Amino acid sequence: MFKFNDMSIGKKLVAGNCFLMFVLALGVGLLSIRQTTRALQGQVEELIPRMAGDNALIIRNVLDKYLLTMEVMASNPDIRSMNWSRQREVLEEQTVMGDFMGMGIIFPDGTARYPDGTTAQLGDRDYFKKAMDGEINFSNVIISRVTNSAVMMAAAPVRDMNQDIAAVLIARLDAGWLSETTDNLGYGENGYAYIIDGSGALIAHEDRDFVMEQRNFLEEGKANREYENLSAMFQRMVRGETGFDEYPFLGSDRFFGYAPIPGTGWSIAIGAHRADVFHQLSVARNMIITLVIILMAVGFVAVFAMARTIVRPIQQTTLMLKDISEGEGDLTKRLDVDSKDEIGEMALFFNRFVEKLQSIISTVTNNADTVASSATELSTVSTQIASNAEEMSTQVSSVASSTEQATTNINSISSAAEEMSASANSVATSIEEMSASLNEVSSSCEKELKIAAEANTHAKNSKEVMDKLGVAAKSIGKVVEVINDIADQTNLLALNATIEAASAGDAGKGFAVVANEVKELAKQTASATKEIEKQIDEMQSNTESAVNAIGSVSEVIEQVNTISQTIVSAVEEQSATVNDIVQSITGVSTGSQEVSKNVTESATGLSEISSTITDVNGAVGDTAKGIVQVKSSSEELAKLSENLKSLLGQFKV
Repeated sequence: MFKFNDMSIGKKLVAGNCFLMFVLALGVGLLSIRQTTRALQGQVEELIPRMAGDNALIIRNVLDKYLLTMEVMASNPDIRSMNWSRQREVLEEQTVMGDFMGMGIIFPDGTARYPDGTTAQLGDRDYFKKAMDGEINFSNVIISRVTNSAVMMAAAPVRDMNQDIAAVLIARLDAGWLSETTDNLGYGENGYAYIIDGSGALIAHEDRDFVMEQRNFLEEGKANREYENLSAMFQRMVRGETGFDEYPFLGSDRFFGYAPIPGTGWSIAIGAHRADVFHQLSVARNMIITLVIILMAVGFVAVFAMARTIVRPIQQTTLMLKDISEGEGDLTKRLDVDSKDEIGEMALFFNRFVEKLQSIISTVTNNADTVASSATELSTVSTQIASNAEEMSTQVSSVASSTEQATTNINSISSAAEEMSASANSVATSIEEMSASLNEVSSSCEKELKIAAEANTHAKNSKEVMDKLGVAAKSIGKVVEVINDIADQTNLLALNATIEAASAGDAGKGFAVVANEVKELAKQTASATKEIEKQIDEMQSNTESAVNAIGSVSEVIEQVNTISQTIVSAVEEQSATVNDIVQSITGVSTGSQEVSKNVTESATGLSEISSTITDVNGAVGDTAKGIVQVKSSSEELAKLSENLKSLLGQFKV
């Protein structure tokens, strides 16, 4: 199997450089072709639509020329006279002189008259209707089955002397001028152009059968996938768009630029065959390939010559290295330095390397005996170090055992400290609960103190009210005395009235009756007054009892108030004392936790020390083994030094 690494340097240089030149030339060629293709494609995409737009304006100018001729003829006095004899003469003359196939007049009723005497009904034609509305216009291309040719009608309004539209002047044109115009258009050697109307039907094309058949690829593309892309472009043309498109047609790829013809509803497309557009690109590609081949041939010769120049000094260096490795090992030979390039520098530095190698081998030869004697001494010293290492390992094992016992004791202390911390936390929790209960008692006593104070206030207020009630009762007693006085006087008055009535005889009988009534009233008043007096005495007695009772209640409430204040003060002092105890217990718990933490850390440290001592013990053991190995290695070193001296004897220094 072929391998690149098995090749000589010269062949590698030639093959590598040839491959590099091929890749570069191929890359540059492909990039050039790609960029040229893009540039040419972009030029075509920009140029063809512009050509279509320019030629659309040219066709519009031709149409405007015909329309101007129609407008001039419609303004002719003979045409405007609406005298058919005069109109016919002008129509015959202009038909012969102009480019029209025939001319006529359509009257408002739609009847068309021609100079040859024929008539036709054209009232339903769009160009007639537009002309009657005052617009000079063209019809679409019409395929005349009589003449078997494509024609188009031009129409212009005819105004009478009053400027009213009286008729329409029409002219028949050969629509073949559109195809003749497009025959001279196109991009490239085989390029061509065509025109479609507002429905997508072809009205100008290099293939006249397409025009006569009024091929409409917009509709055909809906049923035939072969014309699908062409139909899509026709749809954009019908919408009056300007642009570029490419599609396959009749076995070849084609480029087309299209643009609308202003004021007609038509659109023109100018196209080119893809092969024509890229013909020059094919020529350029062939030239690039030829140039690449020539450059590769010249490059191969140059690379071969350069490779020989580079390889020859390398071959000389190889021969010398072969002599050193397989021959006599003569380190006194040197390479010839004939150049100052990299090869010359390589020969120069190779000579320096051989000189250093010669010096090193000489030095190594002189030091070989010293190495042998030093190896013997090293073996003796390593034996003593191994004995010391074993003693050290025994002592380290004893220290490790003591450290493990200390670690066990520290762990016990740590467990006791953790239990003390847990107990302190439990006591602190209980005291905190008692503190909370005392706080609730203190709160209840404060509420009781407030209630007692309010009751004391109400009792004082009741006592004051009862005092006022006693004063009022005494006042009522005085009123009763006044009523008794009034009753006595009334009784005396009634007695006097009775006496006077008796003295008056019959005239005083009525007055005597009144006096008796007054006397009875005085008796009733005296009786009621006594009853009121009795009740007032009872009320005064009860009021004095109530006042005394309220006073006693007030004194009791004041005593309760004083006791409540004493209880609140005592509870507050107990709550403060309990809070101090809680803080002290919390401090004890925190200290216990800190002690437990420190003891744990101490235990961890002792564990680490124990582990370290164990590692040291292992290291000491490994050291002892290493010393034994050193002893063995020193013996091997003595043997190797002897072999080294025999090897160095192969070189000539």
